[in-house]
Amino acid sequence: QDTYLVKYAVTDNGEGELEATPTYYRKNSDGSWKGVGENDVIFTNTYNATPVDVTLGVHKQLDGRTWQNGDDFTFTLTAAEGTPTLNGTYTTSVTPTSQSAEFSPITYTKIGTYNYIINETFDETKIPGVTAGNPVTVTVTVTNNNGQLEAAVNYSDSYTDTEGTTYAKYINTYSTIAI
Repeated sequence: QDTYLVKYAVTDNGEGELEATPTYYRKNSDGSWKGVGENDVIFTNTYNATPVDVTLGVHKQLDGRTWQNGDDFTFTLTAAEGTPTLNGTYTTSVTPTSQSAEFSPITYTKIGTYNYIINETFDETKIPGVTAGNPVTVTVTVTNNNGQLEAAVNYSDSYTDTEGTTYAKYINTYSTIAI
């Protein structure tokens, strides 16, 4: 990191005005000063807001029948067009014992709007009579609040549990199959 000194020589131009002429110096490692040109004085400012981690999740609702042992649904989170791709694969599963699940956290280092799609990896033969749900879109809006990034999450369809955690709501419907 360099240290600079600017000295101004102020003179009367003889026409009732003062003129200031700068002279630039850079501090040497031994503490002495060396004259440099105006273009040699370089200031580089950096600013990094504190990142924010966001954990997105999904809640499965099964309409038409109760959950049974062996019921297992898998979801994938992907970046929508225009949103930077995610690092790695984001998948999670829900089961009869836990119908809500979370994806790995995403760390945001820049303000902006980030859009994602949660899709279910669905096999209709695994649970006959259960139809696939619709994809859920997620919008994460990251803002800067005095150097601390903050994120607001909005799901196109949501579920909030008793602890106040909001998830994407995914609904599958079961109907009997006519024979």
